[in-house]
Parts: sequence; C-alpha cells; structure tokens
Amino acid sequence: MSTPRPEDLEPDWLTETLRNSAAIAAYTRVASARLETIGQGAGMMSALGRLHLQYEGGPPGPASLVVKSPAVNETNRAVAASFQIYEREARFFKELAPRCLARTPKIHCCEIDDEQNFILLMEDLLDYRLGDQIAGAGVEETELCLEQLARLHASFWNAVQDLAWVPLIEGSTHANNYLLGAEHGWPKTEEVFGHVIPKSISDTMGRFRAALPRLQQALATPPLTLIHGDFRLENLFFGVGDDQAPLVIIDWQGPLLARGIDDVAFFLAQNTQTEVRRAHERRLVRRYVERLAELGIEGCDFELFWQDYRLAVLYNWGYVILVSGTLDSSTPHARAWMTEMVRRNAAAIEDLDALEFL
Repeated sequence: MSTPRPEDLEPDWLTETLRNSAAIAAYTRVASARLETIGQGAGMMSALGRLHLQYEGGPPGPASLVVKSPAVNETNRAVAASFQIYEREARFFKELAPRCLARTPKIHCCEIDDEQNFILLMEDLLDYRLGDQIAGAGVEETELCLEQLARLHASFWNAVQDLAWVPLIEGSTHANNYLLGAEHGWPKTEEVFGHVIPKSISDTMGRFRAALPRLQQALATPPLTLIHGDFRLENLFFGVGDDQAPLVIIDWQGPLLARGIDDVAFFLAQNTQTEVRRAHERRLVRRYVERLAELGIEGCDFELFWQDYRLAVLYNWGYVILVSGTLDSSTPHARAWMTEMVRRNAAAIEDLDALEFL
C-alpha cells in the first residue's frame, strides 16, 4: 500500500489513525478535514499543511493537525533524497523520540515507502510562537535553546552504539554529500550572497574545502551523541503560556552522530543575533557545558569545549554554502533568512579567529 498524500487524507483514514494514537475516543469520528498549505517559501526540504478537523459521534479531538510530506520543489526534494532525510525523520520519531529529554511534537502517524514518499501527522503547535531566523534570537531565547540542546545531547551521550542507521558526521554518505554541497554550492553562494561575505573568508575557500574532511574527523571523535543537525529558529516553537512546554523542537530530518558542540555552534553562529552572541558567547557556551555536567555527563572541561566550539563554527560554514548555494533562494522569505545565516556565520568566523583551523 502506497503512502497517502496530504490531499488524499479521508475522514475514515484519519479516524482510524487518531484512534490508534489515542487522540480521539473509540466512538468519535472525523466528519470532515480541510487541508491548508502553510510554510510556503521557507526554502527547505518538506511541504507543510494544516488539517482543520471536525468530529461527530463523541467528544472532539484536536481541532487541527500539521501534516508533513516531501518537498514540492524538485530541487529541494532531490537534495533531501541524497541525504535520506525523510527516512531519518521517520526513524527518529519511531525509535528515538521516546528516549529524548528534549520536547518533541506528538506524532499521530509516521509512514514512509521505498521511494522516499512519506507522511508525518503531528500535533499542531499553533498556540506556540515560531522562531524567526530573520530577526534572530535574543539572549533569553538563546539560553532556552542551549538548555534544550544540553537535554538532547545528554540523552544519547556516549550511548550511540545502537544507532548505526544515524549517519556519522564523518565518513558517511551524509558527510560526502556535505563535502560535495560545499564544493558545488559556492559559486551560487558567492553570486547571490557575496555582498555579506568578508573577503578574508571568500579568499580562503580553497583551503576551507580542503580542510573539511579534517574538521569532520575532529567532530566525529568521541565522546559522540545524537545531534539535531538543523537546529535553527524556524524549527523551534516557543511556549507562550504556563501550561505549555518552554520549547518544542521539530524537523528531525537531519540527526547525526557527532560531538554535541556542533549543534551549539550552529545555533549561536547562524541564529543568535550577532550583537547578542558577541556580548554573551563564552558565558552561553559555559552554561551549556555546566548543564551537561548537571545532567550527569563526565569530563566537561570548558576550555576543550570552547576549542571545539570555534572549530565547529568554521565547519558549519559548509552548511551555509550547501543551503544558500544548492537550495531554492528565489522567494523573499528564503532569501532573507539565508542572507542572515550567511552574514552571522561569517561574522562569527572572523570574531573567533576560526580561520586558524584551516
């Protein structure tokens, strides 16, 4: 049986699915479902929709759900397939979410077929506030995000032996595609976003690409954990009420095995407002390290983490190139958040003198 498409979800299928996930009572039925497209122009690798539901026969269930499926844009879908990200997200929710101390959305259905057609039906976080990568994170948002990263990383710290299906940040198909993306994406990145890239960085691109395998190797050296791999503001929902979780992390398409500091560097360098990062950077990284220790992780030497952090800020320039140079940046929203991603990561590389790792 093929994986259903969002536009083909019928009330009977939804009724059975929601009953199986205990979202509705056994005598409640979905009477109708209306699909609304959301997230247009995000420039990433999946399509998002919101299902508006009405019920009959018993107490109602959730008024709306979010449905996630493969990207409509063929360029983005091809990149997604090369990184096997749909399969990785499906397996994360089925196998790893129950072990994770960080908050993830409730999943009602997760199906994928051999052709990478997938459907994910999850709770709608409509009452939460979605992060804004264009505006960037302030200090309080950043502190909250690093708290959740510490919880995520502590959940799997030095306990990844049974996660052979999760790509290693070095020596895997994912890692090789990352290298190819950093190579082939640079001409477009330079053409479209070159006005916010310092000459000191653009002049070292040959050395940077040559150093990438060595940087991957450094971030693949134990202790390893599960990292999110795409921990950016538009994958984060912030609670706004006392009865809500402080933060819910979505988009688990890119989990990797790596040193946890890679997620921290990714967020601070690309998502936190540059002036906030400059003012609080060492304190924020130190607090992440201290939180790991509080969660029972041994060997949390701040200076070693700090060196890894600087290296990871440089390494994630490859992500900047891959995204801005290979994905669709033609919509105003995609162009705007990619511009900030490029600008912020370039500034962090210069501020931290990270080019010394080349």
